[in-house]
Amino acid sequence: MIILLCSYLWAVCVCVAASQLFGDAGYTDADLAGIIVAIVQVVFTLGSVLLVDRVGRRGLLMAAGLGIAASSAVLGSTQWPVSCSLRPPAHL
Repeated sequence: MIILLCSYLWAVCVCVAASQLFGDAGYTDADLAGIIVAIVQVVFTLGSVLLVDRVGRRGLLMAAGLGIAASSAVLGSTQWPVSCSLRPPAHL
């Protein structure tokens, strides 16, 4: 139950800021991206709650760590060309 509560509170924080973050990153439909993030969080949180009894916390945390590393690498590789360009940001 504590895992579900913590995941829910984190999901609320991320969902509140997701549209702004995606908009600042240059995505045209930032609201849709925020909704997709929220849906993915709910699905995987429910899955982790169901799996924690079978796999155990250690296995679940190791799998989550690999997933976080992979998704961070993908997100970083998509933003790298944008952040390394020589043009100034649009808001300046």
